[in-house]
Amino acid sequence: MKRLSLLFFLIFVFQVSNAQSIVEPPPPPTVPDTTDRIFTMVEQEAEFPGGLKAWQNYISKNLKGDVPVNYGATAGFYRVLIRFVVNKDGRISDVKVQKDPGFGTAQEAVRVIEKGPNWIPARQNGKNVKAYHLQPITFVVAK
Repeated sequence: MKRLSLLFFLIFVFQVSNAQSIVEPPPPPTVPDTTDRIFTMVEQEAEFPGGLKAWQNYISKNLKGDVPVNYGATAGFYRVLIRFVVNKDGRISDVKVQKDPGFGTAQEAVRVIEKGPNWIPARQNGKNVKAYHLQPITFVVAK
């Protein structure tokens, strides 16, 4: 009998203590701050001042096309893929190599992009935003 009452007491205390515990509701979800969000798709893409022709002209004038030859590349096409961020103020940052065929081509592409002028920033909902830009650059090594 003593055992049964002790068991009953333990079960009762356990149930009462659980019944009286207060469970705090989870905090409401926070809305992410989009002021520093980097967009992959925007209403208006970032643009080099003067447009595509000016960008191509800048690349061709500043890129050292003989870099792969100097590193021993054979005849062929060497396509580098670079991703970078155009910030709200047009500055270029976070320049990263996505595809590197070697022979110094990626380093040369990064150098030219990093030293370039500010861009016209991307726009979303009427505001300047940070946005990614993906840029292929092809080096051609002739025979």
